[in-house]
Amino acid sequence: LKMAAALILDGFQLTTADCYVIGLVLKHHHDVLWHIELQGCGLDDAGYEQLSPGLAAFRNLVWLDLSGNDLSDRHVNEIAAVVRDNRATLAMTSTVGNRLSSPGTAIVHGDTGVCRQLAMLMMGGPDCTDPFVNIGTLHAVLPRCSRLRHLYLDGYVLDSVSFQQLGASLSNLALESLFLQDMKLTAEHVQALSGILLRQCRTLRRLSMAENPMGSAALVELADAFQACSSLQNICLSDTQLTSESLATLASLLPSLSQLKMLSLPENDFREADKALAAFADAVRRRKSAFHLEMPVRRLVHPGLDATLDAIASTTPSLRLRYVRRIRQRRDKQDSRPEHEAYEESS
Repeated sequence: LKMAAALILDGFQLTTADCYVIGLVLKHHHDVLWHIELQGCGLDDAGYEQLSPGLAAFRNLVWLDLSGNDLSDRHVNEIAAVVRDNRATLAMTSTVGNRLSSPGTAIVHGDTGVCRQLAMLMMGGPDCTDPFVNIGTLHAVLPRCSRLRHLYLDGYVLDSVSFQQLGASLSNLALESLFLQDMKLTAEHVQALSGILLRQCRTLRRLSMAENPMGSAALVELADAFQACSSLQNICLSDTQLTSESLATLASLLPSLSQLKMLSLPENDFREADKALAAFADAVRRRKSAFHLEMPVRRLVHPGLDATLDAIASTTPSLRLRYVRRIRQRRDKQDSRPEHEAYEESS
């Protein structure tokens, strides 16, 4: 442990006796450990009682993940104290997927000021129904996270009004990563989303809007916001109902996104013939720096575009081209971490 500086037991089913032993380990090594992950370990209130003395000893904890367990509000103040006492260095804390009530979640994630030094906040996952976000508490918590740089809200479903509130709560932050996967974002959310991107345009480097039924029209409306985000390095638009028509918008955006290193477009449909195909291929050809392009499997790409991109890739060493499909593997319901996403190249 002194060499590893981390204790990661994701998926191991821990008994109360196991937790007692781990609690002793944490207590005796709190000065060297900085990373603790106990995701999906079946950790309940009785088990946490055994861990608590060990966790309470930490002052230099950087990473704490207790997601996907069976914790209730019984020890919520103790968990908040652990986060608060490490607030000078803590980068990420997650309690997603437990039985914490909305007020309990709020205590851990900000009502007591425990989020003020967080650099990363993960709040989401498959089938997320936590009312914490939906009732607007998030609007009060996020402004307190003054050093927040990476925000994951995958799986939360917000109506357009709540999403607009989210945008307002992010206005004073300088995010580098924003993950909005599977939030059911549609054309109704575009105006608020555009505002979020414009507010974060100077610092935002990674953006994922995958698995949202946005469509080509939404991408057109977001074009100005994307152009303003010149610092973007990674954009994921997988499974957003884009069509061949959308490629015209992407072709116009690529020149202004000079720092873009990866564009991910799997699970969209580019089979229709359109003049945008040639424009997109030409924009890809003009990229001067290293560029990674992920396209849908070949059966979802027009043969003409397929052949042109292959020809460009064969003569352009800086272009890495892949035709991929995503394999979604749903986790056990107790494990609320975002879905594992594996990528497989087509033949």
